Amino acid sequence: MVHRLNYDISGGVGICESCIGGKQCKNSFKPSSTKSSEPLELVHSDVCGKMGKKSIGRAEYFLSFIDDKTRMCGCTPLKQGPGIQKVHRMESRG
Repeated sequence: MVHRLNYDISGGVGICESCIGGKQCKNSFKPSSTKSSEPLELVHSDVCGKMGKKSIGRAEYFLSFIDDKTRMCGCTPLKQGPGIQKVHRMESRG
């Protein structure tokens, strides 16, 4: 407990969307019936973006990879343009 803290909250406290999002629960994924026996046999990937701010290299998206067997991870920044369009096309064929 903090004593002698002079802080007036009568004006209200703003809502922090990041704090609310961090407190939300997600359902677990169902266990997979397929397991890879060799590295790079099954690679999970996901595209994240468009970010609110560009990176130093001007990327607005990133592509993540996870190898199912080894659980090694990788991440590649992507700028908006032909690279991201190819990824969207691959996902839609899915």
